[in-house]
Amino acid sequence: MADRVSGGSRVVPANPYQAYSESSFSGANPATLVVALYEGAIAAVRDAQTFLDSGDIMPRGKAITKAVNILTELLASLNYEKGGEIARNLQQLYSYLQRRLMEAHARQTREPLEEAENLLCSLLVAWQKVAQTESDVHKGAADGHTAIVEQNPEPWQAAEYGMYYFEGTATAPGISVAC
Repeated sequence: MADRVSGGSRVVPANPYQAYSESSFSGANPATLVVALYEGAIAAVRDAQTFLDSGDIMPRGKAITKAVNILTELLASLNYEKGGEIARNLQQLYSYLQRRLMEAHARQTREPLEEAENLLCSLLVAWQKVAQTESDVHKGAADGHTAIVEQNPEPWQAAEYGMYYFEGTATAPGISVAC
């Protein structure tokens, strides 16, 4: 999105959300991007639970769609060559989570949403540790998602597709989700 000039001397981003996401993820490692995507998915699942409880069908559907789309982005970012078994296991788990979310929406039931939230929280906690640790012990885990950076020269661009799905969730990217 293009910037506009305000007053002839100051450049103001046309989209403040884009500016925030650019600054939040500029120079971020793949694990940090994965953490942000998990946070967005968890927030969307929690929103879906709230909308299920209140009987708001359309917002619930949108929240579930956000979570499913974030999982799709995570699936697309897996690097099977570098990530090996970890990437294959994550692929199976993400696909399972997508099915459970769709089941929750179709059956209008809370249990699959709670399961998805719990699994995503477990993944979030693990990836937060990976993101905080620069040791080679965790390199294999981070490599499962290195394609997210390799396909895009700027890390914030790598998450741009997924970042769209953070809009309207209770938690913005870069703000930790409590699990």
